[in-house]
Amino acid sequence: QAEGRAQQAGNREQQAESRAIAAENYIQVLVESTSWRITAPLRYLGDLVRLFKPSKIRSNAKIFLQRVAFYINRRPRLKRVALYILNRFPSLKLRMTRVTNSAFDMTSASTQHLPTRLSQLTPRARQIYHHLNTVIEQKKKGSH
Repeated sequence: QAEGRAQQAGNREQQAESRAIAAENYIQVLVESTSWRITAPLRYLGDLVRLFKPSKIRSNAKIFLQRVAFYINRRPRLKRVALYILNRFPSLKLRMTRVTNSAFDMTSASTQHLPTRLSQLTPRARQIYHHLNTVIEQKKKGSH
């Protein structure tokens, strides 16, 4: 009886493993599909909408605005349109700048977004920045 139960357990294990492999393959095919890529913005918006729960609406609204500002800031045409609109409403522009912690550089439509603070850089960019500063300092010391 023990051998029979062990064999049944082994069979169930193999079935579970094959179902897991089939599920992983299905997910891989789904994620690589055209419809998955096309609907990505809708899923993103759905995630953002879920942030708006009455208890945390203010902090979630700030997160939402920061994400929108980051998205807009990476697209020059969209940024120009946003700046054109915000320049008509200076108080709104000021509030957006404050709320997004300057994540949305609204100083000029013609200038590209350049981080004004080290905290706005990615960790890798900060590492490169510090390395470059070290090399510059070494060059200065070597020339004196």
